[in-house]
Amino acid sequence: MDNKEISDIELSFGPAWARKSPEKWIASGTSQKQHPKSKREWQTAPGKARGSARFGNRNRNEKSAGDFESRKKNHRPAATEKTDTRRPAQEVLPAITVSFIPERSGLKPLVKKLSSTRRAYSLFEVAATFLSKPEFYAAAIESAGNDGQPASSLYQCTECKAVFTNKQTAVTHGLNRHLDMFYDKEEKEGELPQGKFACVARCTLSGELLGPPNYHAFNEKLTELYRSRFAGMPIDQYRKKIVNETDPAMIERWKKEAARKIIYRTKLLNEPVVFERISLLEQHFNENYAPALIRENLRFVIPAKISQELDDHYIKQVIQETWQKETRFPINMAIAIQKRFRHLGLHIFRTSAKMTFVSSVQPHAIDPAQATEIVRNILEWIKTNTGKTRQNLAAALAPGMPPDSANVAEIINSLVWLIDRGHVIEFMNGTLAVPNRASPVAKRYGGARGESAHFRASDPNKESKAISTSPDRKIPGNDSRETLNQKPGLELQSASQP
Repeated sequence: MDNKEISDIELSFGPAWARKSPEKWIASGTSQKQHPKSKREWQTAPGKARGSARFGNRNRNEKSAGDFESRKKNHRPAATEKTDTRRPAQEVLPAITVSFIPERSGLKPLVKKLSSTRRAYSLFEVAATFLSKPEFYAAAIESAGNDGQPASSLYQCTECKAVFTNKQTAVTHGLNRHLDMFYDKEEKEGELPQGKFACVARCTLSGELLGPPNYHAFNEKLTELYRSRFAGMPIDQYRKKIVNETDPAMIERWKKEAARKIIYRTKLLNEPVVFERISLLEQHFNENYAPALIRENLRFVIPAKISQELDDHYIKQVIQETWQKETRFPINMAIAIQKRFRHLGLHIFRTSAKMTFVSSVQPHAIDPAQATEIVRNILEWIKTNTGKTRQNLAAALAPGMPPDSANVAEIINSLVWLIDRGHVIEFMNGTLAVPNRASPVAKRYGGARGESAHFRASDPNKESKAISTSPDRKIPGNDSRETLNQKPGLELQSASQP
């Protein structure tokens, strides 16, 4: 290196403010002797691009007034800030609405039971009974739009009826749950992994050994275990559940497990195809079987038992929250079964306390003046004695008489006849009520409908004020037989039970 080259190198390593003014370094035709190059200019000089690229330096005269503002705008926040772009974007879950509808398997035995008891049951109590028995109702799952956006599709496995919000999750479920429908699984012994391994990765959730992190099949094993058993968990969160074990016994155990190879062979093809890697199996399943196994729609209805065992945690959570809300106040189920009850010939009426009841008998008032003496006495006593049962009625009209006496039997038989024809309402707790005769307004607007809102029976424990539109009829002779001690109650059984 000659003296000229040495003189061109500035050995000033102080801070920038202690150096010469940048104006003196502006190239304007002056000689290099008067304005020697600074260290920064030397780094960016021709033939020195390597040093410039390494340190990212540039000449101060290239800076503009807006550089500082530009750097402020392009500043990247720290990783702890909410605007960190390095974090993966969270999946936007669709809005899901869930409703419960009665199953026919639950309606048939209930209608049969209601018809046999001839009592009036609270519609809300019946709805709560449906919700307490998973075999008696189904869950309707529907996707709704988010913030004015169109509704996202839902996906269902046609084999087990499970529903998912994500298509890939549904496909993975179909492969893991119904693998034996399409492939035969065979296990064979292979060679032990060769090499020295210092540790082996273990899943703390399942206890399975995944292999050394530097083993060629580690990532494939990790992905397979995650998709098959922990797909509902974010992958980053699942990776935190993996720990490295240095126990030699565990390493030897992994070697023996890795030596066992699993191969898959197609079932439905004339010439079976063999797969030794799970990734190739997944590709074949996605292309050939997944389109028919997984269907897409905006609404699915599934049995309640399946809704309690879904793999999609988001849908399962929405169903559980809706069920808890509905059991506290089963208004939606009550509306649903009310429509079906009417279709099956049952009758709905409301009390003056705005309680809704269902019965196989339509309430129908009768004029006591046109009835026999014993029937008139029954009607007048029930009207003036609210919240009483047939036992109280027999004791009042036949005081001191034993339950098996002829007088008591005549009273009970007359009462049963009145109940069968709707002239007296016997509620589920055994209390009695008398429907009142219809007013002209009720006749005008509701007389043609068999079970509209104008049938207003009283609260079972209060005074009877029911309304009916049917004409009065003279009571014929007693033709019913029923015991005095018949007890109320409604117990549902499935359609397969006697």
